[in-house]
Formats: sequence, structure tokens, C-alpha cells
Amino acid sequence: MPLKCVICNSFYALTLRLLVYHIRNEHCDGTFRISCNVDGCPNIYTRSNSYYRHVFRNHQDSLDSVSDRPVSQTIQFLNQQSSGNELHNGTRSRTSECEEEIEIDNANDHDDMQLPQTEIEAHNALPAANLADHNANEVIEQDHDERTYKDFHEKEKPINFIVNLKEFHGVKETTAHTVATGVDSFVRQTVDILQHKIKNTLEQAGIGADTVPGLQQQFDDFELPFDGLQTKYARQKYIKQNYYYVAPEEVVLGEQLKYVLRNKKRILDVKEDKFWYIPICKSIEQLLQNKDIYRLVFDKRTRQFDNNFYCDVSDGSIFREHALFSVHPNAFQILLYFDDIEICNPLGKKAGVHKLGVFYYSLLNLPLEYRSKTPSIRLVAIIKRKNIKTYGMNTVLQRINDDLIALESGVLMNFNEQQTLLKGALIGFCGDTLAAHEFAGFKEGVGFAYQKCRHCECTFDVMQAHFAEKNFILRSLPRYDQQVEEMLNAQTIGMRKRLSSAYGITRRSTARDFPHFNLITMIPEDIMHILFEGVVIYETKLVLAKLFEDGLCTIKQLNYVIENFPYGYKHKECKPNCIPEKLFVDDDTMTLKQSSSSMIVFFRLLPIFLVKQLNVDSCNEYVHFLTELCEIVQIIMAPVISVETIQMLKVLIPSHLRQFKHLFPDQNIMPKQHYMGHLPYIIEKYGPLVRVWCMRYESKHQFLKESAGNSRNFQNLEKSLSERSAMYECALNLSDSYHPIFQNELNIGRSLPSDLREGKNTLNAFFGIEINSIKHLHYVSWIVINGQKFISKKCVVAFGESDGLPEFGQLCTILVTQEEKNENLEQFVYFELKMFQTICFDEATQSHIVKPPRQEHNTELVRVSSIFVPFPLHAYKLDENVYIPVTYDMTDVVKQKKGSLYCL
Repeated sequence: MPLKCVICNSFYALTLRLLVYHIRNEHCDGTFRISCNVDGCPNIYTRSNSYYRHVFRNHQDSLDSVSDRPVSQTIQFLNQQSSGNELHNGTRSRTSECEEEIEIDNANDHDDMQLPQTEIEAHNALPAANLADHNANEVIEQDHDERTYKDFHEKEKPINFIVNLKEFHGVKETTAHTVATGVDSFVRQTVDILQHKIKNTLEQAGIGADTVPGLQQQFDDFELPFDGLQTKYARQKYIKQNYYYVAPEEVVLGEQLKYVLRNKKRILDVKEDKFWYIPICKSIEQLLQNKDIYRLVFDKRTRQFDNNFYCDVSDGSIFREHALFSVHPNAFQILLYFDDIEICNPLGKKAGVHKLGVFYYSLLNLPLEYRSKTPSIRLVAIIKRKNIKTYGMNTVLQRINDDLIALESGVLMNFNEQQTLLKGALIGFCGDTLAAHEFAGFKEGVGFAYQKCRHCECTFDVMQAHFAEKNFILRSLPRYDQQVEEMLNAQTIGMRKRLSSAYGITRRSTARDFPHFNLITMIPEDIMHILFEGVVIYETKLVLAKLFEDGLCTIKQLNYVIENFPYGYKHKECKPNCIPEKLFVDDDTMTLKQSSSSMIVFFRLLPIFLVKQLNVDSCNEYVHFLTELCEIVQIIMAPVISVETIQMLKVLIPSHLRQFKHLFPDQNIMPKQHYMGHLPYIIEKYGPLVRVWCMRYESKHQFLKESAGNSRNFQNLEKSLSERSAMYECALNLSDSYHPIFQNELNIGRSLPSDLREGKNTLNAFFGIEINSIKHLHYVSWIVINGQKFISKKCVVAFGESDGLPEFGQLCTILVTQEEKNENLEQFVYFELKMFQTICFDEATQSHIVKPPRQEHNTELVRVSSIFVPFPLHAYKLDENVYIPVTYDMTDVVKQKKGSLYCL
């Protein structure tokens, strides 16, 4: 009976030897777990080489026997035939390799062996009736020869190997070349040794090697893996010819005279100024060549919109009233981003010389859990900052506009050898204040503008006295056009400059011509820059200075708490730094020296530091002012916001700013504090602002910085980086079975010893699941879900609701199962939690107070899809209470959660 490879589901073999050869050669770099199961062997392996050695050393007698007993079973946490996957809404999940000590591939067969899985059931082999006995062996062996030996010499595997090494592991081009030549040399030596051994074996059998027809020819014609692919040019040529490669376009900006060195002489020559652009339409088409991503983008899942809650951009008025999306809701929703990046040391002599302007875009059609992955953020253009100053940003925006006009009309794209007419539009632009103002043509340095806001026409004096959006005259497109027209018709340069300062407008932006794009209402504020690089730092510094001045605590005491607080592992990843002591002495320009991620953790825990660790009175007006700001920030950070909460936010923010002027009468309301007053209205347009913030876009910069550092070539840097990025984005689709966008979608930790029968009985008792339908069950020490790592006994999970408050539980154990549903195997993850009793929400610390259970064994088993917060939380025991701080406000999450993980 033929044996089926259940990793690829497309290969069949009559013997174990052929199946093991196939697994070693075809799935050597795959992520899988495999059980030997030969003669009841329970060993489980995570590396194909270890599995190969084990079988050949311990099961020699079974290698060539044709048996009707299945011999191999993959524990598929990656089940390609399943549908309706509970955890990921039907998307395919992947199991990571195990912990580092398991991945080490030593000579000992059992080094990467996991605990025996006694209840693994063998996969049903293909019925013998499907293949006639007289020709089955011929079919299988022919398939094996074609798929194993022939494919080894194809260029696809060497290309995948070297591109993966170079693009995903940051290997330099010279190193890639050395690896390619070294592999060829090693393979040639191995073939020569094999040739010598074959000849000796034939001679010992009395057969002359020269008498065997074609034997020598086979060795002479043997093609090395990297024949014709050893150079960078050859590899890139092959990729461009055989894969969907989108070449960066060279866009000429202008010409200028420059001195160049030729033949050791400096001569004056004409040089073109350029920038490099990757066409958005082709880039989208390239991204969707991956079948999994194509399915995610065009998934016909329907969401039940609730007018009382905002969960995503599609819930906002911008999407619902958009000329294209209101008619074609599945059209491409493009979010554009721009920022400057400094390649060299910002304090070195080359600072500013290689400063670049970078445009990215992302598709909001992707599900929420994939949008923040850096592979889903794609490059649009790279331009030197000095060229932006010379030629203006409109030169880049004009090229982007060409693509957007084409997308509005519809672009034919090829998917699966079929052409489809698809439409799309720009739904928003995100960036910091400088980038947003430069993009829209407003004054970049708002300090030099009479009107300092791109949302309204408020002046500095009005900004100090009024704090609600309803008190300002809002900008509009007709008004914008009128002001630009007045500037253009100014009779003198001086008059034009005065109008520019008065209106806060520098020029007419080409973004004004983008199809269906309103540059007044469709450029939301970025809460990362507004809050955690602006308002939070500014107000926290003033409050701490006042507390230190009043002697309620000292900076040394606060730094001691910051340094020695028992952070949970999630908070420890972004542990805040100690505050510089001279910050409050004589340097008003210094900040708290925290990154945005560290500032989020620091500000979230600051009420706990002050009230519970330093015993500062929570009724102190400055502490109360700080906790008010913490409450506002948590609401703004929430992934679900109700209409009622937005109305409350419209009251809270103006009240907070009035209190600021009362407590700090000598301090000015800075522009970012004023921008905060517009946030409730922007939420009504775009939904929760965490859906359009810049945090993950800035992570994308690291790829360009590393690429520049690895190349060490700063001649025409923007061209080199655009080509490297284009090659990287092409490489993402080299493998049909895996795309890095799914990295950390579901990674499983090491298996733990457990009573599997008891686990099945527990699932039956809690959820009524039939024991026979549970095919596989594992207890694991940790699990990564969409990039968030849950570790048993080290974190807390929010999973339910009681009297309007979230319920919490200490994570005790993690169960991963495969259950038979409608003749398919589906994967499920369960958390066993030691339940806490939620007492109340403490306003002083902005945390939930919980009480541990009286009974030690009072546990609850919950499906991972029912958790309220998609990342681990931490509980801190302070005085007699246990406090659980959450990054965002959970009030609306609890109200809305009755349904779906989609909103998290």
C-alpha cells in the first residue's frame, strides 16, 4: 500500500526508503514535527536530518519492505486541508521549531527527540485500489526519481537557499558569493569521492567501470548546485526572469553641474538628480501572488457592523462615505507613510549627508493581525532629503498620483494565470507632524506659522484659551484652495511669505489631486508622536518636577523604583530607563530619555510607582492630574471605542487642558496638546487610532539601515537600497508554502509531560467535546500567537466579563489539540487559568484590583479565541492587593467582545 507524505500531501511511495528520501530532500528546511511510528516507535523529531539518520540506523529492516501499515505521521499544527480554523479564521497556521536546545542537531539521534506521543494515530495511507499492483512501484519510483534527484539540480532550490541567506539573514553579498562557491566545491569533492567508491565497488564485483555504458558520462554531466549562479548578476538575472520581480523605476528630477574625478582630473560634468520608485500597482500584484495572502485580502468574511462601536478603519466615516469604498468595499485600501531616516551616526561627521526620505504603504484589506508585520509594509519610494529640499515633495507625489489614478479606474492584475480588474484608493496618510505637514503643504515648523494646526485655523493665543474643537474654525478644501490661490497670486515675494505664515501653508500639495483624497480630513494624527513623544513627556516632566519640589518624593527614589520594580516579561521587553537627574536642574530641553515603547510602559506604571511604591497621596492634585491623563491615553489607545466613550473623550480632553493651565499657569499649551483636542473627531473618521499609527512603520526602517550597513557602499545609496528592498520583496514569494507575513502566527513551545487521557476528559467536561474526535493533544510550556508570547505560570489572561468588569486568570497550562470536525482536522488552543476575582478598577493606579482564589485548584479552561486582550498581562502584588495594569481601557472591549477576536 503506498505511503503518503502528509507534509505536502502530494507524494506517494511504496517503500519507507523512498518516503524518507523525499522528506529529507523536499522538506529539509520546512517547519514540521514528525513521529517515526515504525514498528510502534514513538520518537518525535523536528529536523529532517535527525529523522533520516534515526530511520536508517534503527529501522534498516523496514526500509525496502512494502507494507500495508503506515509508517509516518506528521503532527500537523499546520493542517493545510482544514477549514474554519477557530484561532485564525480559517487561515493556515504554522508550528515553529522548538526551543533552542531542541533545535541543536547533534550526532546523537535523540538530541532533538521530544517526549513520546503514545496516542498518535497513523495517517490513512492511500487505498491500494487507487493504483494497480502491477505498475504502482513503477509509478512511485518514477515519481521519486523526477521529484528528488532531478529537482535537486534545478536552479530553484539553490536560488531559494542563497536568497534566504542573503535577504532574510542579512548576509553580505561577498559572503553569499563565498557560500555559493564553497558549496559547489564541497559538492564536487563529495561527487568525486562517490565516483571513486562506485568504481572500486564495481571492480571488486568483477565489473569494469569502463564497461558500464554511460556511467562516466553521468559524473561528467553532473551539474553543481550553483553552476551559473555564483555571481550576484547571474542570481539576480535568474530571479528577474523566473519570479515576479518589480524593478524600481528611476525618476529624473533635474540636472546640475558637478565636479567629478576622471582620469585623475576633476572636470565639470552634468549629473542627473533622481529618486527611485516602486510602482504601487505592480507591488500589490506581486504581494498577492502568494495564495495565502490573496485569500486573506479577498476573504469574503462579513463583519457585523455595530454603529455603537468603532473597531477598525472600516467603521469610520471616511470609509463609509468614501466615493469608491462605499460602492466597492473590497477595493484596495492603501495607507501611505512617509518619514526621514538617518543612515549614518546622527552625531558623526556624515550626519545629514545620507539622510533619506522614505515612503511605505500597507494594505488595510489584510486582517488586523497581519497588518503590523513588517513584511506587509512595502516600500514605495526612496529619495535623498537634499533633493526634497531642492525639488520639493510634489515630484514624488506626482508619480504616486499616476498610480492612484490608474487604480481608481481599475488595473488588470494577473493571479493564477487569470486577469482580474481591481480598484483601489488612498484611504489615509500617516506620519509624524513634520511629515504630515510636508506631505499636505503646511508649514513644517509650526512655530513659524500664525495658524499652527492642519485641522483648524487656530492661532497661538486662541490655543491657550480654548480647548474644544467646536471652538475653532475648521479647515476645509475650498478654504485651502482659496488660501493657496491667494498665495500664488501674491504680487511680491514678501506678500507671499506673509500669507504663507498667516495661513500656515507653504505650497499647494499634489496630494490635493489624489483621487477621492481629502488632505484636510484624511491625514489623521499619529498618537505615538502626539502622546508618547509629546504630551505625555511634557506633562509628566512638569508633574514630577512639582512633586520633587514639594518634597513628596525624590528623583533618586523614583529611579530606584524604576530600576528594581519586578517587571513581568512583557514589560521587561521595554523596561524604562532611569530619569537623568539633571533633567530637573538646569536643562529645560532634555526629555525623559525613553523610547516610545519604553514610554508606554513607564507612563502606564507611573501611577503605581508614585502611589504604591513611593506612598504619594493619590488625592494630590498633581497626581490626580497625571492619572487623568493616563485615563485619556488609555481610551485613545483602546482597540474598541464606543460612541459614548468618544463623547466622554470630547469632555475629558478640554477639561484636562483647562486643568493644565490652572496647575501650570506659566506654561504654554504646546501644539501637540492642541492636536490632542482633535483626536475624538479623528476617531469618528478612522476608528481606533492604533489602526493607523506609525509604530510599526518605524520598525521597517531597520531593514534599510541594516542593508546600508552591510553593503558599506554609500555611492548612490538610494538606488542600492531600493534594489535591495525590491529583491527582498520578490524573495518573500520564492516559497509557495511560506511567507514571512505568517511568521509567529502560531509557534509552539516544548511539550510537557502530561496525562493525555485526563486532558481529553477535561475538554469533554468543559466543552462537551467527544473524546474520540480529539486526535492529538499536547501540553506545552509556551505558545506564540500572532507575535505575542504566552508563557505558562508567568502571565495573566483577560478572558471573560462579570458585572461589567473583565475577568482575569493566571495562565497555568496550555493545551494544543487537533480535533476532527466535519471529516477535517482542525487546530485549537486552550488556556487553563487559575481564576482571579475582579474587585474593582482602581482610579488611583489606573489598574484592576483582583483577589486570588481561595481554593488552589479553582481553574477554568477557555479557548484562546475567547480572550479579551490578545497579549499577555502581568499581575503585581502591592500591599495586600494584586494589581493588573492594562495598556488600554477595557470598558468598551468588555461591552463589545461578546463576539469576535477580530476586533482585538
